[in-house]
Amino acid sequence: MRVDLNGLVEGVVPLVILFGSRIVGAIVLWFVGRWLIRLSSRLLTGGLERQGLDLTVIGYVRSSVTVLLTKAGSLRLPRCA
Repeated sequence: MRVDLNGLVEGVVPLVILFGSRIVGAIVLWFVGRWLIRLSSRLLTGGLERQGLDLTVIGYVRSSVTVLLTKAGSLRLPRCA
């Protein structure tokens, strides 16, 4: 029994490209999301510090917002066609 390697490669390569591009896209989106969360946390902290809020309260608010944004980013959204 002979295995047709050319046929196997022709069938596997498009799948690897498809799933590889999805994985790379997901990694890029994760890094962008983390960057946006850090940016919003810094902006929030700066605004609260200018208001003269206690540093302990600022830390709690910053942590809460970071956790909420991280969890919101991990929600599964419906897929578009």
